[in-house]
Amino acid sequence: MAEKNNATCSICDSGYYVCNSCKDSIRLQPWKIHCCSADCYKTYQVVRGFSTGVYTKDEFKSKLKNVDLSNLENYREHIKALIKDALKEDVVKEEVVVDEALAEEKPVMKASTSRKRNYKVEAE
Repeated sequence: MAEKNNATCSICDSGYYVCNSCKDSIRLQPWKIHCCSADCYKTYQVVRGFSTGVYTKDEFKSKLKNVDLSNLENYREHIKALIKDALKEDVVKEEVVVDEALAEEKPVMKASTSRKRNYKVEAE
Protein backbone atom coordinates (compact mmCIF):
# COMPACT_ATOMS: atom_id res chain seq x y z
CA MET A 1 0.00 0.00 0.00
CA ALA A 2 1.91 3.01 -1.28
CA GLU A 3 0.58 6.12 0.35
CA LYS A 4 1.66 9.71 -0.14
CA ASN A 5 4.11 11.12 2.34
CA ASN A 6 2.25 13.08 4.98
CA ALA A 7 4.99 13.63 7.57
CA THR A 8 8.56 14.90 7.68
CA CYS A 9 11.26 13.39 9.86
CA SER A 10 12.41 15.69 12.67
CA ILE A 11 16.00 14.47 12.28
CA CYS A 12 16.80 13.76 8.63
CA ASP A 13 14.02 15.86 7.03
CA SER A 14 12.89 13.01 4.78
CA GLY A 15 9.25 12.49 3.97
CA TYR A 16 7.37 9.38 5.09
CA TYR A 17 3.82 8.15 5.51
CA VAL A 18 2.17 7.73 8.89
CA CYS A 19 -1.41 6.63 9.40
CA ASN A 20 -2.70 8.93 12.14
CA SER A 21 -6.07 7.19 12.33
CA CYS A 22 -4.63 3.73 13.07
CA LYS A 23 -4.42 3.57 16.86
CA ASP A 24 -2.68 0.17 16.79
CA SER A 25 0.04 1.43 14.45
CA ILE A 26 0.82 4.44 16.64
CA ARG A 27 0.76 2.30 19.78
CA LEU A 28 3.18 -0.25 18.30
CA GLN A 29 5.45 2.30 16.60
CA PRO A 30 5.21 5.57 18.56
CA TRP A 31 8.41 6.88 16.96
CA LYS A 32 6.48 7.40 13.71
CA ILE A 33 4.90 10.52 15.17
CA HIS A 34 8.25 12.36 15.01
CA CYS A 35 10.66 10.33 12.86
CA CYS A 36 10.89 8.17 9.78
CA SER A 37 12.76 5.30 11.46
CA ALA A 38 13.62 3.90 14.85
CA ASP A 39 17.27 4.95 14.38
CA CYS A 40 16.27 8.56 13.73
CA TYR A 41 14.04 8.39 16.80
CA LYS A 42 16.97 7.33 19.01
CA THR A 43 18.86 10.39 17.77
CA TYR A 44 15.73 12.50 18.35
CA GLN A 45 15.51 11.37 21.97
CA VAL A 46 19.14 12.21 22.71
CA VAL A 47 19.06 15.60 20.96
CA ARG A 48 15.69 16.49 22.52
CA GLY A 49 16.95 15.51 25.98
CA PHE A 50 20.00 17.73 25.60
CA SER A 51 18.13 20.71 24.16
CA THR A 52 15.51 20.64 26.94
CA GLY A 53 18.13 20.37 29.68
CA VAL A 54 17.43 16.78 30.70
CA TYR A 55 21.00 15.76 29.75
CA THR A 56 24.19 17.64 30.50
CA LYS A 57 26.75 18.04 27.74
CA ASP A 58 28.77 15.10 29.07
CA GLU A 59 25.66 12.90 29.20
CA PHE A 60 24.77 14.03 25.68
CA LYS A 61 28.19 12.99 24.39
CA SER A 62 28.05 9.61 26.12
CA LYS A 63 24.54 8.88 24.83
CA LEU A 64 25.61 9.76 21.28
CA LYS A 65 28.00 6.80 21.42
CA ASN A 66 24.97 4.48 21.57
CA VAL A 67 23.31 6.02 18.51
CA ASP A 68 23.92 5.03 14.89
CA LEU A 69 25.30 8.20 13.26
CA SER A 70 26.16 6.63 9.90
CA ASN A 71 23.53 8.84 8.25
CA LEU A 72 24.77 12.04 9.94
CA GLU A 73 25.40 13.92 6.69
CA ASN A 74 21.69 13.63 5.80
CA TYR A 75 20.48 15.16 9.08
CA ARG A 76 19.04 18.65 9.34
CA GLU A 77 21.75 21.29 9.48
CA HIS A 78 21.18 22.44 13.09
CA ILE A 79 21.11 18.86 14.39
CA LYS A 80 24.20 17.92 12.39
CA ALA A 81 26.04 21.00 13.74
CA LEU A 82 25.05 20.19 17.33
CA ILE A 83 26.26 16.58 17.06
CA LYS A 84 29.47 17.47 15.22
CA ASP A 85 30.25 20.12 17.82
CA ALA A 86 29.89 17.58 20.63
CA LEU A 87 31.95 14.97 18.79
CA LYS A 88 34.62 17.51 17.80
CA GLU A 89 35.39 18.24 21.45
CA ASP A 90 36.09 14.55 22.07
CA VAL A 91 38.48 14.38 19.10
CA VAL A 92 40.39 17.46 20.30
CA LYS A 93 40.74 16.01 23.82
CA GLU A 94 42.03 12.69 22.44
CA GLU A 95 44.65 14.48 20.32
CA VAL A 96 45.90 16.41 23.35
CA VAL A 97 46.26 13.21 25.38
CA VAL A 98 48.18 11.52 22.57
CA ASP A 99 50.50 14.54 22.19
CA GLU A 100 51.22 14.56 25.93
CA ALA A 101 52.06 10.85 25.86
CA LEU A 102 54.49 11.39 22.98
CA ALA A 103 56.17 14.27 24.81
CA GLU A 104 57.30 11.99 27.66
CA GLU A 105 60.86 10.76 27.24
CA LYS A 106 60.53 7.43 29.03
CA PRO A 107 57.55 5.15 28.45
CA VAL A 108 55.92 3.93 31.60
CA MET A 109 56.26 0.17 31.96
CA LYS A 110 53.66 -1.59 34.06
CA ALA A 111 53.65 -5.21 35.06
CA SER A 112 50.51 -7.08 34.19
CA THR A 113 49.13 -10.33 35.53
CA SER A 114 48.20 -13.13 33.17
CA ARG A 115 44.67 -14.46 33.63
CA LYS A 116 45.61 -18.05 32.88
CA ARG A 117 48.38 -18.22 35.44
CA ASN A 118 49.06 -15.86 38.24
CA TYR A 119 52.54 -14.77 37.29
CA LYS A 120 53.71 -11.31 36.30
CA VAL A 121 54.67 -10.43 32.75
CA GLU A 122 56.68 -7.31 31.98
CA ALA A 123 54.97 -5.12 29.39
CA GLU A 124 57.03 -4.17 26.37
